[in-house]
Amino acid sequence: MLRVTTKLSLVFFALLLIGALPVLGEESPLANMYVEYLKSEGYSPEVDKDGDVVFKYEGRTYYIGIDDDDPEFFIVVYPNFWEIESDAEKELALEIARKVTDTKKLAKVHLSGQGTNVSVRAGTLLKEPEDFKHVLPRMLNAIAIARQEFVKGMRGGD
Repeated sequence: MLRVTTKLSLVFFALLLIGALPVLGEESPLANMYVEYLKSEGYSPEVDKDGDVVFKYEGRTYYIGIDDDDPEFFIVVYPNFWEIESDAEKELALEIARKVTDTKKLAKVHLSGQGTNVSVRAGTLLKEPEDFKHVLPRMLNAIAIARQEFVKGMRGGD
């Protein structure tokens, strides 16, 4: 048993040395770029355990998804802003989410995999990863408007 453990340890460290395994706590260049920009704009961003950038905007928590394999894809998510409490509410939420999403160019409202929460996201392709600075304000605005319209629809407004 000791030999197997020793061999596995050697394989693990070899993979770590050649870069085949990520180092825990190592942040991506994308995450660092987003964090530095957000700090310069007065936000207090952090990198979560999944490697995504988390920050507050107008009192709400947003995430910037990190995909180092696709650095031109930029996505901002406002997660779990509405909790689904019944099957009837889930059906209404699906209808309202579809209506809101159908009328928006950028923001998309969706239910979680289990259909227990509602989130809104905005994603786009950038020519260069650094171009996110030019689209982030519009994405945050689009997310806020889509969220407001979803909430209004759920509360019986048109």
